[in-house]
Amino acid sequence: MRSLSEQPRLRGANGYASGMVQILLVEDDDAIRRGLTRALTDLGNVVTAVGTGSAALASVREHSPDVILLDLGLPDLVGSDVLAVIRTM
Repeated sequence: MRSLSEQPRLRGANGYASGMVQILLVEDDDAIRRGLTRALTDLGNVVTAVGTGSAALASVREHSPDVILLDLGLPDLVGSDVLAVIRTM
């Protein structure tokens, strides 16, 4: 029996394989962002990684992610403020 990661994936209406999760990662530390992006991608997710709150807001408008991993200490905006704006979108 194949593991879940080895199972063939069918394409959904959004163009991504069925079961793939679109994740927006908002992290200003390059090393952490790269490590998390690789780990999440290796698990079969589609990851958009950004380093600022402004970029996060633009990405939410453009990609409509399924999950957002949000650092609260960002260089341009406070993470809780970014979250408040996202909730109004």
